[in-house]
Amino acid sequence: MEIIEPRMFCLECGYPLDGLPENRCPECGAAFDPDDPDTYREDVGALLNLYRAQGTPEAHALRDRLNEAGIPAAVMGESLHHGHGLPITMPTVWVGEKYLEQARTVLAEFIAQRRSAAAEPAEDVCWTCPGCGERIEDQFDVCWNCQASRPEERQ
Repeated sequence: MEIIEPRMFCLECGYPLDGLPENRCPECGAAFDPDDPDTYREDVGALLNLYRAQGTPEAHALRDRLNEAGIPAAVMGESLHHGHGLPITMPTVWVGEKYLEQARTVLAEFIAQRRSAAAEPAEDVCWTCPGCGERIEDQFDVCWNCQASRPEERQ
């Protein structure tokens, strides 16, 4: 894949705006004027792929975290994420080369935080059926095995 050197990035989401058919960001819909530098960000260097996400929500969460740290970032490839029900490619998060080292630090913290959250024991997401003792997932109010109702104190 060729590394491109964009000149304009969306003020709202950091998406690269060069070469678009209209003056509207395809990611967030924000309007921009290529003749007015106050309507876009510029000068971030070559756009580099920072991270291949496991899905669109993760990509946007990382992009938002980068933006909060003052790093312009864009999610690309999310429209290719699913085709005919099969994953084709996973969305990626891109940053300008001038922000790469800072973005890597934010990425490391992001990954560590997600791993820590995944390792923490979740709250009890099941209830025990009073009729047969089966463990039932929290979103259900009736036991699949004996059709007994969830105990009142858990509803």
